[in-house]
Amino acid sequence: MTKEHKQFITLRAEGKSFDFIAKKLNKAKSTLIQWSKIYQDDINDMIFLSMQQLKEEYQHTQREKYKKLLEHLAKVDKAITEIDLSRATIKDLILVRNDIQNSLNDMEKSTRFKDTNLVEKDMFGVEAVAEVRLNET
Repeated sequence: MTKEHKQFITLRAEGKSFDFIAKKLNKAKSTLIQWSKIYQDDINDMIFLSMQQLKEEYQHTQREKYKKLLEHLAKVDKAITEIDLSRATIKDLILVRNDIQNSLNDMEKSTRFKDTNLVEKDMFGVEAVAEVRLNET
């Protein structure tokens, strides 16, 4: 693969048109269309890797999402306590607060701590290590 081919693949992966690339590389559009067929997998791979990199840059971790939800909840709680009820309806703030609280509850239900060193017995006397969920603490 030549330097020119690599440049073509990069430009196509960036979404550049055949007309633009033809002018930039000084090649016939028909040649570029042939290259596109030959290097389609390489172009797709480059697009995939580029999008994957963006996704990783902007992806929030579970911890960050949880932190943001708690921050939003604190802001809404503060606004609810400071709101001038004669000028605004509290209904919307309460709805938003409930949505945030439900999201936090869902996250907390799915977060478990297994290394509790606690043992519990089921109704048949079988012992198992007890789990603690975040919403139970």
